Amino acid sequence: FGDREDWGELIEEGQAVVTAHGWVGVRGMPARGGRPDLSLEEFARAVAWMARSAGADWRDPDADLLHEIREEEEERIEDLKKQAAED
Repeated sequence: FGDREDWGELIEEGQAVVTAHGWVGVRGMPARGGRPDLSLEEFARAVAWMARSAGADWRDPDADLLHEIREEEEERIEDLKKQAAED
């Protein structure tokens, strides 16, 4: 938390990408950060807050950003399905 170096590459990936991947689950982290009770908006707000703590200028989600996150979520799920089929 708050480590600019750890967050640097993630911040470069972009808010929608990082949020969607965290929402779906990524690199050993469970989906939704292990909190299935969170809404996408709550989760996106938390991710933005963590990124801002590390120097990002990410905003709290609005309808447009939530739409971008949902689109990225769909792409992430498709990529995971393809990876699973290849394994």
